Amino acid sequence: MLNLVMKWNKCFINSFVCKVSKFYIFQKVLFLLRYLFIVIDCCFLFLLQTSHWSNC
Repeated sequence: MLNLVMKWNKCFINSFVCKVSKFYIFQKVLFLLRYLFIVIDCCFLFLLQTSHWSNC
């Protein structure tokens, strides 16, 4: 009985860690995408102002 509880506990902890890490990775990806969009946006505005693609 105790063995079963231990196994279940281990499984639960592993799945929890997996979910947390996935969420963390997802947040990191979102952050990077947001940063990338900001950079692209700034670049695009800069290009519109200067109308020179080489400046980017």
